[in-house]
Amino acid sequence: MRKTLMIAAAFAMPLTAAPVMADGHSEAPELAKKDWYNIVYFKFQAGKAGEAMKLIETFQAVDATLGREAPTGFHMNSGEWDMMVAFKMHDGIQEMGWASNPRGDEWNAELARQLGGEDKVREHWEKYFSLVVNTKSEIAHIDTD
Repeated sequence: MRKTLMIAAAFAMPLTAAPVMADGHSEAPELAKKDWYNIVYFKFQAGKAGEAMKLIETFQAVDATLGREAPTGFHMNSGEWDMMVAFKMHDGIQEMGWASNPRGDEWNAELARQLGGEDKVREHWEKYFSLVVNTKSEIAHIDTD
């Protein structure tokens, strides 16, 4: 039954756009005024959150050097997660479509410069993720209009 409903919905989807196309609307709709965020939750190895925070200081130094606002981090006092970080999506929701984000490329280049090369970056990330048990990522927004 569920499969039949999914097939019917797939065929019906193009029909929802038919009245708009018939009225001659060819303009792209205005994007909603929203600030988009990638919210990432982290669970660290038992007793390793402090060590992880030391490695995160390197990431904060990159933001400072580039003159960028650092992501907002929250140290959790309840629940299953140790930390939640809100990364602003400066290019909006369309940032999810980048094959290679120019802001990210610039950030990665600065991290490599500060750490002394790509091998050091790889080691740094490996050390950091060795302290992470689990992560979860969600997309959220704040209405700005």
